[in-house]
Amino acid sequence: MAYIAVLDCNNFFVSCERLFRPDLRRRPVAVLSSNDGCIVARSQEIKDNGIGVGVPYFEVKDILKDIGAVCFSSHFALYRDISRRVFSVVKSYCGQIEQYSIDEAFFIVPATSAKDTRQYVVTLKETVERLVGIPVSIGVSDTKTRAKRVNAYAKRNGGIGVFAGHDFLTEFGATPLGDIWGVGRQLVVAYKEAKLHSINDLLAAPTPRIAKLFHKNGVQLQAELSGQAVYQVTQSISIPKSLMSTRSFGEKTNNLATINDALAYHVRFVCEDLRAQDLVASGLQVILYTSRHGDWRGYSGSVSVVFEVPTAMTTTALNEALKALRQLYQPQVPYTKTGVVAFGLMPTTFVPQSLFAAANTMTNTSEVVDEMVDILNHRYGRDTIKLGMFAKTPTWQTKIALRSPAYTTEWQALKIVRA
Repeated sequence: MAYIAVLDCNNFFVSCERLFRPDLRRRPVAVLSSNDGCIVARSQEIKDNGIGVGVPYFEVKDILKDIGAVCFSSHFALYRDISRRVFSVVKSYCGQIEQYSIDEAFFIVPATSAKDTRQYVVTLKETVERLVGIPVSIGVSDTKTRAKRVNAYAKRNGGIGVFAGHDFLTEFGATPLGDIWGVGRQLVVAYKEAKLHSINDLLAAPTPRIAKLFHKNGVQLQAELSGQAVYQVTQSISIPKSLMSTRSFGEKTNNLATINDALAYHVRFVCEDLRAQDLVASGLQVILYTSRHGDWRGYSGSVSVVFEVPTAMTTTALNEALKALRQLYQPQVPYTKTGVVAFGLMPTTFVPQSLFAAANTMTNTSEVVDEMVDILNHRYGRDTIKLGMFAKTPTWQTKIALRSPAYTTEWQALKIVRA
């Protein structure tokens, strides 16, 4: 019998920051959101002091200082690269995996007994932590929903949890439904109104009643918690519905060159990401926002454009994005944020050709330019070469005063070790 496992990186953003700062292993560490506004990740020491996710940084700044906390600006390029390293190790060990998020993946454990299963995942955990240095927890059970619950247990109990069959219900039967994967706040209220509070309550309820009250999702949840696998571990990489790049400005601005420069950055980022995944986009949505508070809040907006032929070429996407921006921009308005969303994604091999698209003799040249830019930026750091630059300095950039170096993606930021 094969089991379903979920591997989750512990306090992932914090662990990435600690990876190159071993002096922080036992110190409180927090990671901040865009513009250093809110706390988005916390070490256990921060959690133990009662500081929650989403709390504005300025509200707890003094508390963090008093407990000796170290804070970092978000560094997503670093986090994505460490994530890639973690799951490349997992793939080499397990074969195909279903990566659920930047720090989490499902996989099948090819073991025939609970003892073999435990040894398999213990070895995997040790391998990831030895080769990458990121602490991970692994939960194993009969279904995805059960495995997620076991993983939460594993985080508090040495990083490994294996509970399947009746053993799962013995250990977790009394677990509140609000602690189960996929059960949000509104569902918790609905379950409570139906006198269903725990896993045992849900499993004891007649399935027709669950179907009447909670429809298909309720029946599937009941089946998953009973040990019947409804959600399979997919062995193929799913294509995302869209790719987004957006960021708040460091300060409000109505300068068109500054906004153009920010928009170009986001277009480059999305197109590079598309090419890295061998995808193209059918269109692009351009957004331009003002503050949600004050006299200008009604001037936010977005414009979508559909390409004649799906593309991942930066020049094509940037030309269309700048046209869309001109429809949104008003000189007197102080803007706070811009960005793009690439939609209608498909593999490059599925690109349909348009009978009505004008012949473009520059297409091949643009593809070659994009390829060379990607190679150079991969080698020397993102945005070493820029297509579309409207300001000498990126004055629109968000506040990143506390950002750590790009340890793994820029040559000049490599750690120097002397022995």
